[in-house]
Amino acid sequence: MDSQTFTRNCTRLVSTYGEEIDRALRIQAEECSNAAIAMTNRHKELSERQGGILPGMVQRIDELKSDAHELRSARQWLADARELGADPDRAVWFVAVYAQPVGAALVRQRASDQVTRDRLAEELEDAADGPARTYIAKAADLAAHQIEALSDARDWLKRLDETEVERRSEQQ
Repeated sequence: MDSQTFTRNCTRLVSTYGEEIDRALRIQAEECSNAAIAMTNRHKELSERQGGILPGMVQRIDELKSDAHELRSARQWLADARELGADPDRAVWFVAVYAQPVGAALVRQRASDQVTRDRLAEELEDAADGPARTYIAKAADLAAHQIEALSDARDWLKRLDETEVERRSEQQ
């Protein structure tokens, strides 16, 4: 693929699925941060009982903090790329630098949304006609839409990540 087409595709990905990607990154970053906090508290309790630090837990806490930081950085790059009049290279950098962690976050969020959709579908079967049923049906439809959007964004991001881009000098 030539670099201009690649740039257009990256820009289109960011503009089309930016909201869904941002939501997934925000939720996954919060989950990593919350897990790091919970594990830090647990480590403190255990290390006081054991009389020393637990290196495996400390390493996992550091990994969770690092993952959260990476997702927040990706989210910032996405926000910069989504700004009105932003340089298209920002979208390219977002894809080039963060395709792997963003893709993983999209997969995890899609799975979480699938669980929510399935739960709502079960609730819908038991709901009586009325406002509650309407609310549950709309929530299930929203979850289904989010699942589809996250899947599409992940597929598009994966294809862009695997694409070899020809430089202009190589095209001539």
